[in-house]
Amino acid sequence: MLEVFSEKLPAGCPEEGAYPVAYDNEKARIWIKLSHIREEKKIHASMLRITSTGRGLKQTISNAQYHFGYVSFKKNEGCREK
Repeated sequence: MLEVFSEKLPAGCPEEGAYPVAYDNEKARIWIKLSHIREEKKIHASMLRITSTGRGLKQTISNAQYHFGYVSFKKNEGCREK
């Protein structure tokens, strides 16, 4: 994580063009600037749970109910080689 931009009211990204085209005209209270992002091929949402509630992450995302928080591996799950 390089920087966090925070505003009281939703605002556009503070750095013009520093985001994917899909986010043109988006407004948010928090913008997080990341680097070195890479695709994860071993860990899947179905392997994780929301730490605070214990609910499965995959189903929660499918219901469009997850916004922000900590996740952890379900019991007996982990990053396994296939």
